[in-house]
Amino acid sequence: MLLLLCGVMNVSAQTMRQVWMDMPDEMVVYLNRSNRTELADYVEMKVDAAIGNKLGDTTRIERLTPDYIRVKLNDAHRLEMKLVSRDDGSKMVCVVNTFFGPAADSQIAFYDTEWRLLSDIQVAMPTSEQLCARPEGMTQERFDELKAMLDPELTEIILSETDDSITFRRSIPDVSSDDMTELKSILTPFFSNFVVISKKSNNFAI
Repeated sequence: MLLLLCGVMNVSAQTMRQVWMDMPDEMVVYLNRSNRTELADYVEMKVDAAIGNKLGDTTRIERLTPDYIRVKLNDAHRLEMKLVSRDDGSKMVCVVNTFFGPAADSQIAFYDTEWRLLSDIQVAMPTSEQLCARPEGMTQERFDELKAMLDPELTEIILSETDDSITFRRSIPDVSSDDMTELKSILTPFFSNFVVISKKSNNFAI
């Protein structure tokens, strides 16, 4: 009973620093545990948390709190992670990988704190209509032309470092400056509370 209690206490006290250091090497193959620990130590020392990685690029922790981390892995890859509480009192790790090529495209996944993939969990994603709207004064024809420029539809996902919320926004491709201005006018960032859905039960998980 004592061993079980200690195990529960360790899980509940787990911080993002520990999650980051315990992350499997295969999640970011060019950073090992020693590299990740070094970066986290630099944050605590309040110095530039940057190191050269095995790709010959620079990896930098941009923000680290007890339950959130944002890492610029390289110029084309950003990693965000958030510790999220579940109804049963346990924690899970929301992981967002965003790739810039040049338009941002994000992938989201969930793990328990032992880094086992929670394949039955998904985030409630906004619809295309929630991320794109015709502004007043724009013709339907021009709106349709601009929407066609967003094909394929790529979505950037941004985790909040201060609360359990997520921002979704449609990425803009490489277009002319005139089109860029109009494209920005039709995009509507979507803000959501951090709600995930169990695909098995189809019920809200948190």
